Amino acid sequence: MFCLSVLGAAMETDSGRLSYRGELAAVLAGPAANLLAALMLTVPGGNCWPAAVGANLVLCVFNLLPIRPLDGGRALYLLAAWTGGPEKGETVACWAGSVTAMALAVALGCVIWRTGGSLWLLPALCGCVYWGALPWLSGLRP
Repeated sequence: MFCLSVLGAAMETDSGRLSYRGELAAVLAGPAANLLAALMLTVPGGNCWPAAVGANLVLCVFNLLPIRPLDGGRALYLLAAWTGGPEKGETVACWAGSVTAMALAVALGCVIWRTGGSLWLLPALCGCVYWGALPWLSGLRP
């Protein structure tokens, strides 16, 4: 099933339809497409569109963060589940996502403090705190 939300598009599959390798390939296709687009925007005729290249690279890196609704979080879960089973995958993805989200929240808080209170970053800060605390709020403690 394909779901479109505020955070972007999400692919949800039945557990039996794709293998771990197949689902991992599908999850990593998005960041790979961003990388390919950035490469294609720099090659033709020496013309370079730095804003478009930068946007694709930032989107690629952002999507690879190991936070669960993002591609990186799903990929981490799939790799851990492939090697140690679904329970191990859930534990690894939960911890990695929480630690990453909280580290981003601290970094954003420092940026807000150092810039004198840039309120444009406040929604991102709140989102990081939410995604970091979500496993504990929903009872999925690792």
